[in-house]
Amino acid sequence: MSILPHIQKLIQTRKLFWVPSLLPGEKAERKMVITANVESVICPPFPETQLGVRHSDFRQTIDSFVTGEELSVSFIYNRKPPGTILAATNPLDSGFWQLRSTAVAPGMRLLGAFIEKDFFVGLSFNYREKMKPFDASVQDCAQVWEDLFQDYSPLKGHEISTYLTRGYNVQQAKQ
Repeated sequence: MSILPHIQKLIQTRKLFWVPSLLPGEKAERKMVITANVESVICPPFPETQLGVRHSDFRQTIDSFVTGEELSVSFIYNRKPPGTILAATNPLDSGFWQLRSTAVAPGMRLLGAFIEKDFFVGLSFNYREKMKPFDASVQDCAQVWEDLFQDYSPLKGHEISTYLTRGYNVQQAKQ
């Protein structure tokens, strides 16, 4: 049973929202939908404060995903290079991921899951310094998934090609 009609229903009822690219002249090559709490921090205008700079950087990371840029990916949740953009969470077989903004420290995280290749559902966000213990944030994300998608499971796999058209494994790139 396809999850896509369910996604459409959640969009129609305003429980999920499409994320277009905000980059001029760039079209969306990947799909992303997000919950309202994520939408509240990624839509400009951003205030001219340190928090606004963080939100703007977070949005740029999301635009990098949506426009199909090649992303650095880690399947090792607790030993990844600092600039890794997409990282699996613990446990790996849960199917949950974090999209990481890292250019402005401390970064922000978008937690969610893929429903098909190049289609990410962003369920919750947090400021990195507020995610201790990190596993509790992942459990909160899993609960949001359960609330929205009771009859569906996230996409799962152990190869980047399961999730992304363009990405590279940061652990293999080091070798």
